[in-house]
Amino acid sequence: DSKNEKGKTKLVRPTQMNNVTNNISIMLGCDNPESCPNPPSQDIVNQIKFIFNSMSKNNVIDKSKELKNVLKSEDIIKWFSNFFIVNRISAENNNHAIYNELISLIDNKELNKLLIKDSIYFIKRFLASENLEKDMKEKNVLKNLGSWLGIMTLQKNKPILAKDLDLKEIIFDAYEKGKLSAIINFIVRILEKITKTKVFHPKNPWIHAILSVLAE
Repeated sequence: DSKNEKGKTKLVRPTQMNNVTNNISIMLGCDNPESCPNPPSQDIVNQIKFIFNSMSKNNVIDKSKELKNVLKSEDIIKWFSNFFIVNRISAENNNHAIYNELISLIDNKELNKLLIKDSIYFIKRFLASENLEKDMKEKNVLKNLGSWLGIMTLQKNKPILAKDLDLKEIIFDAYEKGKLSAIINFIVRILEKITKTKVFHPKNPWIHAILSVLAE
């Protein structure tokens, strides 16, 4: 909100809010066939949505069994990974712990690989945004994606390969482009997950190198 000349509150116009929402939707959308898998039947889509809408800490085991029965084909798994990242992970950081338990219970290697791949794909789109440093919604989505990537990789003792996402280079690039505020928060969300791993502790050479860059 801002004040006009008479001291009255001037509300943000709906068109302005829509532009922000549309921009987020575009970056979480599809720009090529590989990133936009064909959805399954509407019945299956509705079933998956119902599973999530009725999920809680108390029934996550039962819901994982239901979802595992739905994810029967490669096409459905590919669509689900995209749907899950775009509609749940990017917006619901408070539910990441439950979602991590859900994915662990499903225990599907192909799905795990796709979730990491899709997370990195959308992270790169937000990193390239010219509005990232000044758009709080973009910052929050990027932080959520970073947190989830940390869960799917470092927390499970899996590295984030430089060829997929070079964290040190991202920090250097952010410094040059004036995006440090957004990027440091994103990097920190990833590194938070090392507290639950025995491999990627602060003395690990790769982690130590990133922390040294952050310290600078």
